[in-house]
Amino acid sequence: MPDRRTALFWFLLLFVAGSAYPAPLQFSVTTDDAQPGIWSYTAHNDEPPGSPFFISSFAVVINGPILVFGAPEGWTTETDYISHVLWFNLDLALPYPHDIAPGQSLGGFFIESPSAVSGPSVAQAAAWNHALDELGPLSDNVSALAPASAIPEPALWPVVLTGLLATVRWKRRPS
Repeated sequence: MPDRRTALFWFLLLFVAGSAYPAPLQFSVTTDDAQPGIWSYTAHNDEPPGSPFFISSFAVVINGPILVFGAPEGWTTETDYISHVLWFNLDLALPYPHDIAPGQSLGGFFIESPSAVSGPSVAQAAAWNHALDELGPLSDNVSALAPASAIPEPALWPVVLTGLLATVRWKRRPS
């Protein structure tokens, strides 16, 4: 599994290379959250048939901790277990058989979280240009469903009210 520096390098490289293309990669993702705490993703390459842009990686921003993650055959994963999951394939040379071809979809990407509550998140994909054998464009951010934090955030007013009451009580206590 790659370390954080490697993952950061790839994110930056994909961002810089992807921004050189005039149009973003046409990408969508669907989520199946029928099983509590498990989110299964299917990546869709919405490029028209004949396009040279094949999906070689995609990332999902998550809103909480994950325990388990998985990828289809030929793909691997990088994650920090709390904010993102990056899936990328392991192909090193043409014809890159595990890339997602234009007009095709690939499922088998999943994460498992201790939280059964889901919330909105985003996904983004990077393409590999098979015609030129180089990085292709990035997709725009697309909506996805991701695990929410297992620890709910308290509302602000009860915290402030508790602090004020504790301060008043502390000041009123006898010396």
